[in-house]
Amino acid sequence: MNVLSETSRAAHLTWLRADPGSHLLPLGALCASPDDFLVYGHDAPLAGVAVSWRGVALPYGDALAVAALAGPVRSRHPIRMIVGVRDTVDAFVAGMGRNLVPRVLRDHRRYVYTRDAVDRAPRQSAAAPPAVTLRLARARDLDAVVSLASSMESEELPTSSGLRDDPGFRRHVARLIREGRAYLGTDERALLFNVFISVLTPDGAELEAITTQLEARRRGVARSCLGALAETLFESGVPRVSLHVHEANGPAVALYESLGFQRGAAFRLTVI
Repeated sequence: MNVLSETSRAAHLTWLRADPGSHLLPLGALCASPDDFLVYGHDAPLAGVAVSWRGVALPYGDALAVAALAGPVRSRHPIRMIVGVRDTVDAFVAGMGRNLVPRVLRDHRRYVYTRDAVDRAPRQSAAAPPAVTLRLARARDLDAVVSLASSMESEELPTSSGLRDDPGFRRHVARLIREGRAYLGTDERALLFNVFISVLTPDGAELEAITTQLEARRRGVARSCLGALAETLFESGVPRVSLHVHEANGPAVALYESLGFQRGAAFRLTVI
């Protein structure tokens, strides 16, 4: 097993771009710096695993070939989480060892939003819009952004040790802020909403860490901010905006579908 060569990388990008809505995460990994992701794999049958600095594995491709990659990848990296299309995640986990019992297993669903979906979205009742402004995060927002974004993982993954005090996560957030990929929703008094653009390529934008302060929920804050961000991305030429969400999170699913996000591939998030 080796890191992908440039020739193999080109073949893998072509395969992933056949279904960018399902594969935007590994697409972003293949386009990222080696400091962010290392990508292992082979071409026949095509399969790969991208591994991030946080120990997050993104498997894709032929399930049997993915399973064969799991053991060697695990021997090189302390894998803590696997995210991807369900059959490839299950294959990767199986390939890590028959005695492995995941600590957390979440059924997620891909949702993809395109400009033409705006006109198909159900019309909402004419409620007064919230007094919230979407803006880019600034360097001075770092502490508040780290706090709010880390609270999302604590809600989603109760067994997680949390990110608030993780120096690597803090550096990651600081970099997103510097690169203009962290957005905040604020009113006149406080930070209400946070979202990161974790992947930004010609194929699309992937959103993560979508978090609303508890006291600001059910007030239209997330709807207003996500709608504004999607419009900003579409106007810049991004063809699609995607995310994945826990299927049991009914309010979030209802929000994304009402905005016009289209239900996509069955995903799985597994913590080991």
